[in-house]
Amino acid sequence: MGIDGVVNSFTAGADRAHTESHPPVIRIGKLKTGNGVLPTGQLLVRDANNLLVPYTGAENEVMVGVLDIGIDTAVHEIGEYVIHGTVKARLLSKDNGSELTTEDIFALYKIGIFAE
Repeated sequence: MGIDGVVNSFTAGADRAHTESHPPVIRIGKLKTGNGVLPTGQLLVRDANNLLVPYTGAENEVMVGVLDIGIDTAVHEIGEYVIHGTVKARLLSKDNGSELTTEDIFALYKIGIFAE
C-alpha cells in the first residue's frame, strides 16, 4: 500500500457525533478496511485483530467508542472516535441498522459516553 500522505479528510461544518455539553475525548484509531461507508455516530468495537469495526449488538461485543465523523473504509483506514463525553443520540447507529436498545445506551454510559 502506497503512502498518499492523507490521514483523514472531512468536510468543514459536517455534523459530528460529539457535542460541547461535555467536551469530548477523541482518539484516532485504525479501522478494518472493506466495511463500506461508516456513518457519523457508528458505535464501535474492536475485532480479534484489534481493529475498529461496527458494533452489531452481539452479546460478546465490548463497545469502545462512537465514530465522530463518517468515513469510507475503502479509502481511509484511520478514523476519529469519541471515547468520553457527550454525543448526539440522533446520530447513534449499529451496524445492522436496528435501533439502539436501553442496554446499548447503558453500555455507552458505562464507558463514559453520554447520549443526549
